[in-house]
Amino acid sequence: MCTLAWDVSGDDLWICFNRDEQRSRPEAELPAIDGSGKYPVMYPRDPQGGGTWLAVSEAGFAVTLMNHYSGNPVNNGGLRSRGGIVLELIHSSSMDSAIEKLSGIELTGNFAPFHLFIFSREGGKQWTWNGDKLSGITECPKFWTTSSYDPESICRWRTDQWERLKGDKAVFADQAGAILRMRGSPPACGMTMDREDARTVSQSIVMINGKNLVFSYARREAHGPGFEESMISGW
Repeated sequence: MCTLAWDVSGDDLWICFNRDEQRSRPEAELPAIDGSGKYPVMYPRDPQGGGTWLAVSEAGFAVTLMNHYSGNPVNNGGLRSRGGIVLELIHSSSMDSAIEKLSGIELTGNFAPFHLFIFSREGGKQWTWNGDKLSGITECPKFWTTSSYDPESICRWRTDQWERLKGDKAVFADQAGAILRMRGSPPACGMTMDREDARTVSQSIVMINGKNLVFSYARREAHGPGFEESMISGW
């Protein structure tokens, strides 16, 4: 249950990510810098799984992950948090080394299905783990969304909305963020969605230019349809 848009505009890589989660899941920790590796990295942290869904590195690349709901069922016993894969990859020295590290991770029996994206200012790459096989996509789409509830209808609705609102023009981070904040009718369909059991809980917008990073992070209002004021950090 997440939605992603990204592009490279001039020298800028931007990524906009709506995180959708169960209402019962603990609130994520705000983005913070982790300086334990060769390059500083920044990410919000999921206190339940200990990982993250979006992380960026001073080395100039970013890693994102979302659940793959139509993948093959796996035995939940003993599975590791998929967010830990993002942390493992983001501590690489470059996008290429992150890709090499991904190929060495033992996924079978350890991780539920997922979609994984790695971005730099040179472009993006995507992989899908279906529970049995890891497959790469040659041309990474600029928009991707998932839903655990009525996935075919909701993903089609969101994709159609994105294409209609974006049109033939290139969009930038702030425009993508505005589109991804739009609610739908019914509310479960929206780019920013609300259901009885789950809702969009945050929106992250990342911009990377050389070694400069701006990370804008906004939580949803606790008792309202909108978002709180964005927390902006970076280096």
